[in-house]
Amino acid sequence: MYDAVIVGARCAGAALAIFLAQKGYKVAMVDRDTFPSHTTSTHVTGEIDIYQRLGVLEQLEAAGAPSLRRMHVHLGTSSFESDMLVTPRAIGLRRYHFDQILIQKAMSYPTVSFEQGCLVTGLIQDRGKVQGISIRKGAVQKELMANVIVGADGYFSFVASRVNAASYETSPLMRPAYYGYFRNVKPLPIPAVEWFWNEEDIIFCNPTDDDLHTVLVMPPMSEMKRWMRSPKDMLLERITKIPGLHERMQAAQLSDRVRGIGARPMYLKQAYGQGWALVGDAGAYVHPVTGSGMDNAVGSAELLSKALHEVFTGQASWENALKTYQTKRDELIKPQMHGAHVSMNRADQAINYEKLQWLQALCTFPGLTHDLAANVKEVARILGNERYEQLEKMMMPN
Repeated sequence: MYDAVIVGARCAGAALAIFLAQKGYKVAMVDRDTFPSHTTSTHVTGEIDIYQRLGVLEQLEAAGAPSLRRMHVHLGTSSFESDMLVTPRAIGLRRYHFDQILIQKAMSYPTVSFEQGCLVTGLIQDRGKVQGISIRKGAVQKELMANVIVGADGYFSFVASRVNAASYETSPLMRPAYYGYFRNVKPLPIPAVEWFWNEEDIIFCNPTDDDLHTVLVMPPMSEMKRWMRSPKDMLLERITKIPGLHERMQAAQLSDRVRGIGARPMYLKQAYGQGWALVGDAGAYVHPVTGSGMDNAVGSAELLSKALHEVFTGQASWENALKTYQTKRDELIKPQMHGAHVSMNRADQAINYEKLQWLQALCTFPGLTHDLAANVKEVARILGNERYEQLEKMMMPN
């Protein structure tokens, strides 16, 4: 009998296991994959404090991905670059290493066990309450019983589907996203997260571990079928059209297969029920354009661990504690869902040639850039009250 059985052992599930193990709880993780292994990802994490609380920050920083302290935004042939404002540094580590570091940390606790390479075949219920899971590994079948079964098993969550977790805040289909890892990319002088607005595409690029660069393209919905048919050819072809990146990738080589996701809606799902809870993409999915998926998963895992601790220690009822968890999770996720919609709308609105020339002038003449900075608050107000208030809040001291 476990305190919690967690279905899915990537960043949401492994983080939850660590947070619960830190409090002495007996936890079992199960996953159909064997680790280390790749998965689709946003690749960037910036919530440094939470990884310190997990006890894995040193391992993440030592895994070979450079610290990313700069943000580099390209629009056509113009560029803006600055130190990051929202975090002192980010890490662009591949999930092959990131998830494995969290799993190893979880397994360092004697109260945590891990069944990998196994298939969850069913939920065990009694009078409407989930009490365990059935798993199969090869010819071996067994049952794991727990006070709570947690679905941390991603977008196509088995747990969420079996408990019929209701979706709300569902969006229309969002752009697909495809990426590859490349060798021999000429790096920037200072490692940075790069964002390209290029015609109708949104592109991310950042250095990662093993001297690789991640290049991710989010094409418009109108091109989805072409990308699904041949993602590798489309990615390589698209890179040749990205000013500021194509020149640095003349000698680049794709080191692995191209991965990605098709068009999907964003959603929030009911986060709990009798004997079950959801965390990570199983319960809340935000499009990767926000770059926040990994941090969302780990942040939600911490919130859930606190709620479960309150239940296990009798500080709060199941309903009150898990309702609070869902409310706080939604407060974390909803602004990012809104931000993803805004980014998609921007990408769908092409900037005409004349405006791009004006932007080039601002980037070409230092005096104009200085004048822009001197009047930047007035310029920000032109963008509208919502944008101005968002920036003003960001500028406020903690």
